[in-house]
Amino acid sequence: MKIVATILSGNSADIISEAIQSSIDFVDQFLLIDTGISDATIEIAKSIAGSKFAIAHFKWISDFAAARNFALVEASKLRADFAMTLDTDERLSISHADPRAFLESQFLGLPRTTVWMVSASCGTYKKERFFRLPLPERMKWTGRTHECFVGYYKSELAHLQNCVFQELPKSQELSKFKYERDLDILLDVIRNDGSNARWWYFLGQTYKGLGRFEESIRAYERVIELRPSPHEQAACAAYCAASIAYKQKDYVRSLEFCCRGLQKDANWPELFWLAGLCCYRLHRYEESITWSQASIAIGHVEGSKRGIDRFAFRFLPGWFESPFEVIYFVHKRLGNAESAGAYRKKFQQAKSIRLSFEASHGFQKSGPK
Repeated sequence: MKIVATILSGNSADIISEAIQSSIDFVDQFLLIDTGISDATIEIAKSIAGSKFAIAHFKWISDFAAARNFALVEASKLRADFAMTLDTDERLSISHADPRAFLESQFLGLPRTTVWMVSASCGTYKKERFFRLPLPERMKWTGRTHECFVGYYKSELAHLQNCVFQELPKSQELSKFKYERDLDILLDVIRNDGSNARWWYFLGQTYKGLGRFEESIRAYERVIELRPSPHEQAACAAYCAASIAYKQKDYVRSLEFCCRGLQKDANWPELFWLAGLCCYRLHRYEESITWSQASIAIGHVEGSKRGIDRFAFRFLPGWFESPFEVIYFVHKRLGNAESAGAYRKKFQQAKSIRLSFEASHGFQKSGPK
């Protein structure tokens, strides 16, 4: 079995070394895709990868999907049985005494799986990171930015347990550069394909990153209007819009977006929780308790755990302790000391359960949103 790691890189001399070090021990070759390097990135990669180093050159055309598809083709040329995709600002971690043996057991144990998702260390999202080669022609990366892998059947997809990637935090300057770059690409893409909800969603994320909140909300609203499939994409956009409105203290508008999201996909404990929090802020206490209890009913402490298979964004405190906290706030405000004490205890217990859940999955701690 041959595993080839691929990494797209421009000038990344300051960060690429740790990316390679995080995975070099359990791959057979490390393929650097040069998209226009002019600094010491190549020399650094060679020094770390040693005899495992390989390089291919891709002329940058402002298209990440094209570059990733090129990388998979080049990995196949190296006779790889499996390819791993890693970004220069990512570090991969496998919680196993023998990471290589673990990967081989996963790949051999699921002979019909073609794509393996890996969770981010924060636990809020997953990415396609391992691929069985050669790929069928129907499978490919698509999207000039915020690219996604398409063309596989659900039966060909698996989540790689005990494996996470950590994405380095970006400086304010680098974040601004990325958002402005993505904004130009996304606006161009939408001019040519305005019916694809995915690009509107990431346009909303980009406007949010640039502090253009009203434009962000309008982009998320467009996602909801387009009624994408799967429905969780619309629910996620509604949650993002509701979160912005909540931070602006527009609790009525935030509540409206929560309701619109739940109309699209009712399996979102976060939306029920945020709706309950909005009602608390609006002094609508009975409604606040009702929304929060609905969140608990499908959450991960006393509920049905409906969000467990979701690939999209997840706010884990909303699955665990946050709805208990809202009910605690309500009872405390109303002077119900006994009930407030009971729910404060439940809140603390649920938070402890979440922290254990995150630790067992290799996630970092979730913070408040």
